Amino acid sequence: MGSLVCSNCHEEILVTWKRYWRSSRGVYDCPHCSAKSKLETKPRWIQFSSWALQFSILFICSGLVGLFGLLGGISLLIFIPVFLLDKHLDTRFGNLVKPPNKKRRPQ
Repeated sequence: MGSLVCSNCHEEILVTWKRYWRSSRGVYDCPHCSAKSKLETKPRWIQFSSWALQFSILFICSGLVGLFGLLGGISLLIFIPVFLLDKHLDTRFGNLVKPPNKKRRPQ
């Protein structure tokens, strides 16, 4: 399993499947200091290619479900290696950064 380094306390965060699924928007909670950090992937093309792969497979599988019913539904199993690859790319090329402060507009 891969790990990331917290942007606040610099402790290592082990990326388990539970943490991976809970951080679907790219925000990880540190188990040590409870700070939130945003995943940033360098180079950026890795993140975009992962998204493109996921959407194209979803598009193809949804067409197969429409054409072949249950047989097409079984083709959704193709997502398993995609998520394995995405999790690996996140831990290999990703680093956690502090989320930008959201300034409130004066009322």
